[in-house]
Amino acid sequence: MNEVWRTYWRKAGDNLQVAKRAWEMAAFDPCLSRAYFAAFHAAIASLLKLTDYRSRTWKHGEVQAEFVRRLIHRRKVFPSWMASVLPELAELRVDADYRPTHISKAQAEKALRKAEEFIKFVQVAISP
Repeated sequence: MNEVWRTYWRKAGDNLQVAKRAWEMAAFDPCLSRAYFAAFHAAIASLLKLTDYRSRTWKHGEVQAEFVRRLIHRRKVFPSWMASVLPELAELRVDADYRPTHISKAQAEKALRKAEEFIKFVQVAISP
């Protein structure tokens, strides 16, 4: 079980690459959706690698709350600005995936940059 974090870390990287490709294609809804999942899977990888927290389901709100509680507030592994990234991207992902609207180029670009920065901080923390 101690290496399961690597699976989620790979998912984070894969989703980030797909988000970048979607951005290049001006497919802003999928870009935002994949940017969110890149950050979401990076958060799971960090919880698995850096804490004793485990979940059977990894629900979105649960991951957001535990990431903030354990790795930002309690252990101070990550800066406080990271606490807002998952909720912000999650809200926009709902728009991108489920509502009859489209994500703008500016929204997609901002989401992609936030996901990239989030993943950079996680990478530093989980690297040996």
